[in-house]
Amino acid sequence: MNAGDIDQLFRQHAALLELQLARQFPRMADAAPDAVQHAFLKLSSTDTVVQEPIRWVARSASNYMIDLLRRGRRLCSLDQQAAIARTVEAPPDITLEDDDERARRARILLRGLNELDEPMRSALIMMYMQGRNYREIAEATGLALSSVGTILLRGRKRLRVLVEREMRGWKVETSA
Repeated sequence: MNAGDIDQLFRQHAALLELQLARQFPRMADAAPDAVQHAFLKLSSTDTVVQEPIRWVARSASNYMIDLLRRGRRLCSLDQQAAIARTVEAPPDITLEDDDERARRARILLRGLNELDEPMRSALIMMYMQGRNYREIAEATGLALSSVGTILLRGRKRLRVLVEREMRGWKVETSA
């Protein structure tokens, strides 16, 4: 596919693709033009023959938006944790050891979250750290609304196993 063909496809389809991405990712609608541009640039630099270029560009742009979402959530969750840690006053009977224990548990929880597969990780973060409801989670992840509860349940179970495994491993290491 030559540059002229790609330019023509861009002029014909970019606006519609941006609109579709804005609907698919309503909280990130401002990133849709960048995602479409990124996808068309990626198409122009690919060496493989693309049979359905518009479908390929739409999928590439959607994946770009998902990547942005994931990066944003990870950064946001760490920022949220730091903000909470700064604003919550510890009761006078809390010791330094208690703070260390809380920090250790938070690190274990984050490691467990990072081990989860998508969309479990995203759904759990959106529900418990961002306070989103099932409908908002379904819109942001592209899951069916009826699947969100199942994904959350499976994610909680898997996270519990990962955290318990990590906690047992830590206790064994420190008691030796």
